Amino acid sequence: MIGMELIPSLKIGWLNGWILVCLLYLIYGILLFIFPKDVVTRLYDKSGRGKRKKVFIYIGSLLAVIYFILIIFTPLKIGTHI
Repeated sequence: MIGMELIPSLKIGWLNGWILVCLLYLIYGILLFIFPKDVVTRLYDKSGRGKRKKVFIYIGSLLAVIYFILIIFTPLKIGTHI
């Protein structure tokens, strides 16, 4: 496919994906503020997690951090169709 890159050119800039990450966390924070406190407490409840589930959580968290770093350093292509 023309114009498609497996790994985009990563650089620090004002029009990178960090804008979308900030918007995501802003909306998430607003939702946590709006939801009832018991719902938020159940969301962050750590009881009942076994060793296997904790390993999957750590692996998923590591992959999420890598993904967010990739998003933050990827420039947005404003005005393109792809």
